Amino acid sequence: MTLPKLLLCTDLDRTLIPNGPEPESPTARPLFQRLCREPEVTLVYVSGRDKNLIHQAMDEFSIPEPRYAITDVGTIIYEIIDRKWKICDEWTSLISSSWGDYSGTEIHNLLRSVSQIQQQEARKQNRYKLSYYLPLKESHTDITKTIHDILNSFDIDSNVIWSIDTNKNTGLIDILPARANKLTAIRWLATRLAMREDSIFFAGDSGNDIDVISSTIPSAIVANASSDFKSLALSAAQARHSEDTLYIAKGLLPCMNGNYAAGILEGICYYWPKATEWLTSELRLLEKS
Repeated sequence: MTLPKLLLCTDLDRTLIPNGPEPESPTARPLFQRLCREPEVTLVYVSGRDKNLIHQAMDEFSIPEPRYAITDVGTIIYEIIDRKWKICDEWTSLISSSWGDYSGTEIHNLLRSVSQIQQQEARKQNRYKLSYYLPLKESHTDITKTIHDILNSFDIDSNVIWSIDTNKNTGLIDILPARANKLTAIRWLATRLAMREDSIFFAGDSGNDIDVISSTIPSAIVANASSDFKSLALSAAQARHSEDTLYIAKGLLPCMNGNYAAGILEGICYYWPKATEWLTSELRLLEKS
């Protein structure tokens, strides 16, 4: 059976990477690796991690090297050829205009009055990404509005993204140029590759995935995502009239619970039912090996 031509985009932490408390289906990651070796599939990692942390995850969790990587919450895009990671300068040039001549340090200094946020470690910052911790007791809607208002007063066009780090039990704030996020980066890459939107698939589990998951791109939420996020994503999709391109994994595939890679595979089979034939065949081969 021939698989559909597919731009397979996935978040990493607690989506493909099983680093949450929920159990992983033992055959899910091996099947995902086999899927990514198929010539019809172009693998893209879409993550808040930087390049070094993605390499660390690849080594630790035995996940395949992607063909492209959208890193740092959409601010950097890499093309990977013969294991060499090359930054797509066209994307960097496109997003840079939103911040004009302001540097990240200058923008950080403009936000010193927002006492509720604490800047994250230096390795989590880059030229077009400022990252902060925000205690969960604080109102993220009020804080993000305050940040927007301050930056707008200096004609800095920004994208302020709130999410939760469930492992650290804290809120996260990422401040990016307005054009930079996971959704715009995926669409830019798909256009560059001349791929239609109905040939894109995205899987995620948390706040900085919401723009993609609630868009018209076929998307799946893995079963291990929090119930709050599932409700938030569904509401966002309904507001955009894009419920038809949102699927929540339920553990419907044979021998799989819908968590992590199992949820990614289940989402693909939901949108492209013929992929179920491929998966069933590969599962038999995997069980024999």
